[in-house]
Parts: sequence; C-alpha cells; structure tokens
Amino acid sequence: MKAANADGVWNEDGAALTITITPPFWATWWFRLAALALLLGLAAVAFRRRLRNVRLAAALKAAHDAQMALLPQGDPELQGFEVTGTCLPTYEVGGDFFDYLRPNGEAAGLWIVVGDVSGKGMRAAMTAAMSSGMVRAHAGGSASLAEVVTAVSRALHGKIERRMFTALCLAALDGRTHGMTIVNAGLCEPLRRSTNGTEYLPSLAPSFPLGAFPATVYQSRTVTLRPGDVVVFYTDGVPEALDRHGTQYGYEALAALVRGLDTAALSAREIRETIVREVGRFSGGSHPQDDVALVVVKAV
Repeated sequence: MKAANADGVWNEDGAALTITITPPFWATWWFRLAALALLLGLAAVAFRRRLRNVRLAAALKAAHDAQMALLPQGDPELQGFEVTGTCLPTYEVGGDFFDYLRPNGEAAGLWIVVGDVSGKGMRAAMTAAMSSGMVRAHAGGSASLAEVVTAVSRALHGKIERRMFTALCLAALDGRTHGMTIVNAGLCEPLRRSTNGTEYLPSLAPSFPLGAFPATVYQSRTVTLRPGDVVVFYTDGVPEALDRHGTQYGYEALAALVRGLDTAALSAREIRETIVREVGRFSGGSHPQDDVALVVVKAV
C-alpha cells in the first residue's frame, strides 16, 4: 500500500507530485490589468467626446444667441400700421431672417426685410447675415427699393456659392399715404387680406433670388392699404410644413386660415401667433422641418 506525501499525492514510482492549479484567464492579474487599461481608455475617449459635444453645444448656443441678437428685438412703431415678426430656425442657427430699417431716419417710413437662404445651419446663417447687412449698407440716400435690391443682387453674385441663394422680399411702408411698395426677389408671394378678399401679391416681372443672375433688374409694385387690411410676409417654411404623413400645409391652407380670421378684432401680433400656432398644430407640434420667418403688417 502506498503512503501519501504531505500534499497527499504520489506517483507510481513513489515520488511526490506537484499539482499547480491555474485560475481561469479572466481571473489572472494580466487580464485584469488589460481590462482596467481598456476601461480607462474607453473612459478617456468618452470624456473627450463628451467634452467635444459640450464645446460644440456651447459654440452653437453662442451662434444662436448672436444670430437672434441680429434680429429685431421688438416691434417697430409706425403711425397707421402695426408690424410684428418672428424667426424660428430649425436648428440652433438658420438661414431665414427678417429686419426693419428706417432709411434716412424717416419716422414716417419703415422698410421690412424678409429673407430665406437655401440650406440650413451655420453656412446658411452666415449668408443670411451677409445678405441682411448688404441691404442695410445699400439702403438710404435716394435709391429706390428696386435699385437697392438690384444693387444687393449684383454685390452678392460671386460672394456666395453657386448652390446657395438668397430669396428676399423688401417692402416699404409709408405712414402718411398708407402705401406699401414691394420688391420680391424669389421669396414666397406676400398674402394680403382686405375687404375685397384674400389674395397673393405676385411680382410684376420674373423674379429671381439675389445673386442668381447679376444682370437681373428688379421692379417694384405699390398697393394702398386701408384700415383693417393685413399683409403676411413669410418664408417657405410655412406653406411647406409637413404633417406626420408627409403632407404639406400648402398655400391654400394659409390663405384659408387668414381669410377665416377676424382680422378687425385681432392685433398684428395675435394674427402672427395664430399662424405660428396653426402651422405647429398641423405639424403635430414637432420641431419645424424648415426655418421660418414671418412678418405680419396690419393697417390701422
């Protein structure tokens, strides 16, 4: 009979056997060290990505604030009119914009600028700022609206990429005559509600976006607004808003909405808010798929 050694195991020759128990690889020190190094690496990558996202969000927030600061911060005052506007970018920044100008400092006159740059995001926002600034730079003096738009179009040509364009409508209100002069460079036709009905105001000549063709000479048209008349300036983010089935809101729906409003009892701001609310309801309250700029003018 064989006797056991201290470890309790003997071989056939009676020599002691040494048995080494190897732990599974996931319990070894080198695996744990490698796993720790991997976790630390992933944590570092996640931290850098998070930091980059935070910086990007901060940059976009700053860009959003800067763009909003360039827009009018309140409604202008003009005898005989109520004027109000809003801008709703799809992302933090966008290509739609509006502005108010008082060329030569005339208190009885007001110029309204509504524009839509193709595309979205930072590049569209930069082009929008440039387009709006050029209108301001050319306004004033003895230049008419049509001359200003023609000059801006020629100045923009060659400064913007060929696949980008700026559609713009420039309107001038005269508080003494209740007249409104419009030059449309490829923007949606303004919608007018009057005692004679609701109609879109087309351009008198073919209209192209600014900078598309440098030889384009723009023309203006003038209408007289009577107390109670309403004119809605808007970008295509309004009629082209989509519902959850992909159906567009449409120009006829916008005209029907304005036609059905009691514009005599509503202020320009209430009309503006109603349009924004209705388009949002149609879209299911979702974030707008396209930038929106909207200005409502009411003669009082």
